[in-house]
Amino acid sequence: MHLRLLSLRAQLKKKAPPAVLRIIAAGLTYGRRLWVWMYVLRVAEGLTPSDTRVLWRSALHAPLNMLRALHVWREPQLSEDANISIRGLGVFAIRGDSDDLGHVLPINNADMFRKMRALVSAGDIVIDAGANIGAVSVFLARQVGLSGSVTAVEMMPDTAKRLRHNLSLNGFGFVRVVELALSDKAECTVTAELPDKLFGQASLLRRANLRSTARYVEVRTTTLDELAKNFGEISLIKMDLEGAEALALEGAKSILSRTQAIVFESWEPCGGCVAELLSQEGFEISGIDGRNWLAVRTSNRRRLGI
Repeated sequence: MHLRLLSLRAQLKKKAPPAVLRIIAAGLTYGRRLWVWMYVLRVAEGLTPSDTRVLWRSALHAPLNMLRALHVWREPQLSEDANISIRGLGVFAIRGDSDDLGHVLPINNADMFRKMRALVSAGDIVIDAGANIGAVSVFLARQVGLSGSVTAVEMMPDTAKRLRHNLSLNGFGFVRVVELALSDKAECTVTAELPDKLFGQASLLRRANLRSTARYVEVRTTTLDELAKNFGEISLIKMDLEGAEALALEGAKSILSRTQAIVFESWEPCGGCVAELLSQEGFEISGIDGRNWLAVRTSNRRRLGI
C-alpha cells in the first residue's frame, strides 16, 4: 500500500497541473492539522477548570483557524495562556498564540525519548542545550532522579522564565537553569533572532522564519566547556540550537572526550556538518527521526544496545 501511494504521488507530480498539486497539498495539510488537534485532545488536559475551557475553546476554533496559511508548517496553538497536563510527561505553562503546545506533545519527541531511555539512568549527568519551555528537561529529570544532574540551557529570557516555572510545576526544582547562549566563546554579548510567537525557533544565526516578523534580543554567551568544567562523565547532551549546534561544539573541545552520547537536531542529509564534526571526535552517527540524530561513542553502542 505504501509503495502504491508513493507511486501515485510520483505520477501526480509528473502529470497534474501545478494548481491541482497545490490544492492537493493544502488538503493534506488541513487533514494533518485536524488529526493533530484530535491527538491533542487525547493527551492533554487543563490543570484547572479555567485551563480546560481555554483548551476546548482553542480546539473548537481550530477548524476555522487552521484554514490560514496552508502552505506552511504550523503547530496547534492555544488561544490564550493556560496550564496544560500532558499525559505521560508532565504539566506545562503554555503561552497562547505560540508554538509552545507543539513542543510538549509526546508524538513530536517519541522516537527521541525512546533513545534517551536507553542512554540515561538514575544518577547520570545530562545537559539539555536549547531547553525551550522544558519538555526534554522534565523527561530527563525524571530519568536521572535526585541522585543525578540536569543542566537546562535556554538563552531567551522570557522562555527561561517559563522553563523555570515548568520545572517547578513538575517538582524538578533541582534542575540547574542556565540563561545564556551556547557559542564558541564565553562572556560575549550577541544578538539572537526570534520569529514572532515561534519561541522554539530562536537562534544566534540569522535564519529565522522569513514568514514571521522577527525581534532581536541581546544575550550573553557561554561555552559547553565552561558550563561543564566541573562535571564528571556526561551521559548525554541534547542539542536543539536552531542551526547553532556546530558553533556550540566549537566551544566543547575539552568535554567531548568524557561525553558518551549526543542527540542533536539537523535537517541536513546524514546530519550535516555536525555529524561530520562528531564523527571526527570518535562518535558513530545514526538517525532518530526526520530531524534528530544520535551520536554515540562507538565503544558504547554494544553496551547500550543501540
